Amino acid sequence: MDSQLAAAIKVLDILNNYGHKAFFVGGFVRDYLLHIPTDDIDIATDATPGEVAAVFSLTKPTGVKYGTVTVFVGKYKFEVTTFRKEGGYTDYRHPETIDFSDSLEEDLKRRDFTINAMAMSAQMEVIDPFNGRDDLKKRLIRAVGDPNERFQEDALRILRAFRFVAKLGFSLEEKTSQALVKSIRLLEKIASERIIGELEKIISYPKAHLALKMMYEHQMGDAIKDLKKALELISTRTFYNLSVWEFYALSFYLMGYTDIPKEWRFSNKERKHIAALTELVQATIDKPFSRLLVYRYGLDLCLSANRILLYLGQPINQEDVVRDIWNHLSIRSPRELDFGAEDIKTGWPEIDERLIGSTLDEVVNAVVIGKLQNNKDEILEYVKKILEKKRTELE
Repeated sequence: MDSQLAAAIKVLDILNNYGHKAFFVGGFVRDYLLHIPTDDIDIATDATPGEVAAVFSLTKPTGVKYGTVTVFVGKYKFEVTTFRKEGGYTDYRHPETIDFSDSLEEDLKRRDFTINAMAMSAQMEVIDPFNGRDDLKKRLIRAVGDPNERFQEDALRILRAFRFVAKLGFSLEEKTSQALVKSIRLLEKIASERIIGELEKIISYPKAHLALKMMYEHQMGDAIKDLKKALELISTRTFYNLSVWEFYALSFYLMGYTDIPKEWRFSNKERKHIAALTELVQATIDKPFSRLLVYRYGLDLCLSANRILLYLGQPINQEDVVRDIWNHLSIRSPRELDFGAEDIKTGWPEIDERLIGSTLDEVVNAVVIGKLQNNKDEILEYVKKILEKKRTELE
């Protein structure tokens, strides 16, 4: 037994010794039974947050409104949550009310799928009122109770179902599958940030290809229209090797977008990355990578674009070409240029400063493509010709 699990069992034992009921719940139980290593150990108890805090010497009220207290044992911390029962749902995501309960089964029945609705005692005995262990053996993802109600309560459970397909390689139980298709449009009511988060998890798991194909088969593209063409393409492929950002770039490229729709609430950094990758795919779909492209976009982005191009059916893998270009670039950023704005100002004190940036761009391009050596004297002569030409054009 590892030290973290031993510490978690100690939490259960202490709560039990104080007259409370406490169990491991959720994903930890599922992964333990599947022999999947996990350090995500959640605990449920009939003790209220106040009672939990009174029992342990070091706690933090991380989510008292929802019944959650973080308990610290040595170097480990565990979220301990009071058994709950929930009221009705009005926004397809959050319950109207959350009430504490003294019933473990009441707490388990509000969960999404049977494989996540099991509990385990400190003696590692499984409590399984919804036959989740049987579904683990059958490799099935089955909603707890009525699947239509589960998806109506929380539409994000639709994507969570595919997340477990991607993680475990399981199939959807028939009634759960049918209810999922009926509920697909509810995803339109979910914030894009939550959808982005689930998609990132789906694509990070080993069976992502299976999950994405299944998403297409379950008409997911009707609810998340920007992904429809990508899911359709993926359903025809026998492999999948794209990162989450490559998946988005593939999706937006297939949709013909030059700008990422505002509905997709990526961070500014993520938005710039996906937009640049989409642009690069558009620039190389019918022509090889050039020195200038590899310089401007960098090695990693070019390798990502190459993977997307291969997925789109381009017959030639340009990875070696891209790496060779990168390795032989004379400069990889403007800072490496043996010449700068101050050199222009020194040589041409009266220059219109608006010309400096465009002049340096021309110099960088010439050095990158090999037309000009990265040598200050040579660059100086080249700049003289550029500025003379510009002066002549202005006259």
